[in-house]
Amino acid sequence: MQSEPLTQKPLTKKATILFPPDLFKALEALAKVQNTSMSELVRIAVRRQYALNSQARKLEIAERLKIIEEMKQADFPFWTWQEMEKDYEETFFRSGLRRRAVGRTI
Repeated sequence: MQSEPLTQKPLTKKATILFPPDLFKALEALAKVQNTSMSELVRIAVRRQYALNSQARKLEIAERLKIIEEMKQADFPFWTWQEMEKDYEETFFRSGLRRRAVGRTI
């Protein structure tokens, strides 16, 4: 699979990055499979991780919205902070667990 560089601007700045051997080997293998350079893979990862380009940000938002939709379809409960706090107080403080936990070192 041929990877298209994300930038057409000249590359004029250099960074030296040290990797643990296992991560370096994995990155090297991935670059070979994708028929691209390790440098390009790192540039892509940085853009995606830190949303430094609009396309990566759009993908991140789309992924998050997809997860939210999946949670809604699974009838996953969404609580407000106040609801979580109330539930915590009811189960922890009022159940006697607090009295047993006081004075213990964790």
